[in-house]
Amino acid sequence: MRKLKVLTEEELQPILVLALESESDVGFVPGYLSGVARSLINSPGTYRSFGPYWWPLKELLLKYSIDVFGSNVEAGTLNHFRLNSEDLVCVAAYAYQQQKLSEEKLLSTEHILDIEDGETESYILHDQKMEELLILKTMRGAKKTTS
Repeated sequence: MRKLKVLTEEELQPILVLALESESDVGFVPGYLSGVARSLINSPGTYRSFGPYWWPLKELLLKYSIDVFGSNVEAGTLNHFRLNSEDLVCVAAYAYQQQKLSEEKLLSTEHILDIEDGETESYILHDQKMEELLILKTMRGAKKTTS
């Protein structure tokens, strides 16, 4: 079986140092999750920008009682991309999102993931609850423009 590469603590360390230096009064993880939650409420489709790190991030949102995005998780992907600390989960999600931003693919459901043997594999991210929230948000927006 081919093994997908996961961001390592060493790769994430420089970003983590910067994040902890600019930590808010509430702490890095709660502050980051609060910002993510606000962003997702305004634009549910941006969950896609976290790629496979969406699942560990969603697990963390649930741990902090932020459950408006549903409680379903994709267990296999979650287990593979789960990291050793809450800080690393946030930093990995941020780093992955920044990569998607630079590729101008923030809302893409398709993610090309590296495999340890140097190959790549396509991964389609689909969170049913988030897609429902996206449709609801789109319908409400369309209703406002036609009123």
